[in-house]
Amino acid sequence: MQQHQSQLLTEKDGQALAASMLDEIQSRGESNMDVFSMEA
Repeated sequence: MQQHQSQLLTEKDGQALAASMLDEIQSRGESNMDVFSMEA
């Protein structure tokens, strides 16, 4: 990650982190239903 971009990316950065965490959970196959429930 680049520092000057981190200032531009605020909401997008948060969404990227959330997406990254979701990918980890889905890749592990742990409670995918819970993930979709929280996202919905």
